[in-house]
Order: sequence, then C-alpha cells, then structure tokens
Amino acid sequence: MVDRAHLLAYRTGALTDAELERAFRIAGPAGGALLDLPEIARWRPESATRLEFDALSVAQLVTDRPAPLRVLRDGRELAAR
Repeated sequence: MVDRAHLLAYRTGALTDAELERAFRIAGPAGGALLDLPEIARWRPESATRLEFDALSVAQLVTDRPAPLRVLRDGRELAAR
C-alpha cells in the first residue's frame, strides 16, 4: 500500500502534504473499498490490524517508504523490527 501510494504521488507530481495524503488515501482505504477488502477500506490509525512505521506524518510515510516497525493482526503482534 505504501509503495502504491509513493508511485501514485510520484506519477501525479504530488508535492504538498495534502497531495501526498490524498495519494495515500487513494492507494489505501479507497483502493481497499474498490477491491472489496473491508480491513483496508475501513482502516483507521487505531485499527487492530495495521502496520506501524517510523514516520511523523502520512506525507513523510509516502515519500520515505520506510519498512514497517511492527505488524499487528487483530491486535496481536506478528512481526517486529
């Protein structure tokens, strides 16, 4: 999802935080809705199933594409760095 958001931002010339956040929403929650994937479509930062990154903002996440620090599935940690 983060890689897709990065590519979308790059190809559309997204530069501002708002444009980068829009690319994230299109690649993430909107893409999940399009593909009928409810866990992605209804994602929120406090969701029990999520990836955690070392990024101060969504814009930084999209531009830097860091590896996840933790992977959580239904609140259980599956992997950590």
